[in-house]
Amino acid sequence: MKAKLSYKSKINIVIAIIILILFAASATTTYFFIKGNQDSSSAFTENDSQTSENAPVEESAQGEQNNVEENGEVVVPNVSDDNNENAITQIGQNGVIGNGTSTTTQTTGNVPNQEYVTERTEQETVLVSENYAATWEPLTIEANTTTNGCSIIRPQITAAKTVSENAVEGEKITYTITVANNGNESGIAIVKDTIPEGTTFVEGSIKVNNGETEYTAEDLANGIEINVQKNTEVSVEFEVTVNEDTVGTISNIAKVNEEDTNATKSIVVDTIKPVVFLNGVDGDKDYAEETIEADKTATYEDKGARGTDNVDGDFTIKKATKIVFVDADRTETEVDKVNMGKTGEYRLEYTYTDAAGNTATATRIVRVADTTAPEGSITKSNNDEPTNQDVTVTLVVNEPID
Repeated sequence: MKAKLSYKSKINIVIAIIILILFAASATTTYFFIKGNQDSSSAFTENDSQTSENAPVEESAQGEQNNVEENGEVVVPNVSDDNNENAITQIGQNGVIGNGTSTTTQTTGNVPNQEYVTERTEQETVLVSENYAATWEPLTIEANTTTNGCSIIRPQITAAKTVSENAVEGEKITYTITVANNGNESGIAIVKDTIPEGTTFVEGSIKVNNGETEYTAEDLANGIEINVQKNTEVSVEFEVTVNEDTVGTISNIAKVNEEDTNATKSIVVDTIKPVVFLNGVDGDKDYAEETIEADKTATYEDKGARGTDNVDGDFTIKKATKIVFVDADRTETEVDKVNMGKTGEYRLEYTYTDAAGNTATATRIVRVADTTAPEGSITKSNNDEPTNQDVTVTLVVNEPID
């Protein structure tokens, strides 16, 4: 099977080649720089040597013309006669004086009495040497790169996550992670996800492309590997159940190849109604419904109610939220309090609505009656003796009768 280099590996190879080219160019420049300096130094030394070897010994024209050679000796006339005894000095050939200095002598021939001086000019060659040091300096090479008709073969993995927007307690929520490969080569994707807080994982619910799997919640947390062919999509889905008393927003984010997906949000709707209890007249009993019979001469005190909600918690209702009076004809009229002086039925409602809009009501019935017999007297007319005649009786009471 032919091995394929990844895009990153190819980039690294290109960078390495450029670095080698830069190094070779720098080394070549340094080599020719040092070699040129050595050639210049050699040429300078050779020229100085040739100058030294070819320098002639200059003699004064006057001495060269007037020296007289006799039997290998050169004599120079001297105008002075005081030094005749030491006037003749042996000198070597070519007119060079043995000790390298000039002298005077006197000849006995017919040479004009003139003074000749033999001189030798010596030329000294001084070799000046220079030290050269090779240094490294940064070398910048501008490269123009043009690619025509060249494509990079590699996968392009993207991912998106979706979920149902709303849920209620006890219902299931399905999460779906869609992995897409928009590249021109197949690729591997590692899908990771955690079970959201307030939910419970449904065993055996993980599917890949709608196919059943044996993956567990632990496998999902550690990462599930999937192969995504080029220009295709692969879906990974799983289910959770909303726990009891879980309400509000459930957020969740998955990871694909260690990159976060978009965040998903599910709204868990609170559909559970609160519970309202009537406070008993004796203070130690709970009632959802209660009927109180009271004489109109009695005094009534509203004990209120209390309750609890799965989200809001415990609450208290100090007095009835609504009071309705029902007369003998069953006509209902809303009033603001129980009037013990007026007989009839009073319906007291205690209503509580939680944050989600769930409402519960408890009802207390108070019946006000006149249970006291009226007081009065009977007066008979006609005579005191009983007869078979009609008798008219007048009843007088102290209180009005409703």
